[in-house]
Amino acid sequence: MLLKENHPLRLRQIEDEALYQATNHLLKLASSPEGSGNYSLLTSELKYLHEKKTAVMLQKIPQIVNDEFRQGNIKSKKAIFTIGMAHLYEIITSLNEKRIKIHAPLWASNGSGITRPN
Repeated sequence: MLLKENHPLRLRQIEDEALYQATNHLLKLASSPEGSGNYSLLTSELKYLHEKKTAVMLQKIPQIVNDEFRQGNIKSKKAIFTIGMAHLYEIITSLNEKRIKIHAPLWASNGSGITRPN
């Protein structure tokens, strides 16, 4: 936001809204009575969602930059990607390994927001 205030920059949100909402819901669940006793499962699913959010952002960036360039909104195929510090580890790891890895949660979600084995 400081860059935007001091320089004429185009900003574009690239975080996936559905993943953001799912993570937010899980964080609320973790602090509720329904989430008590499921700490390791909730933590596992939160880690999975965080890795997935980071992966989706990394995958979206090239296309967004290309689209903005083709539309004439930017003069070169270069962009500044600003991120929250929480994503930094996954991004650096992905760049170093030249691939994106997402670790599956302990168990798949059953749709209720609480992660449990089948």
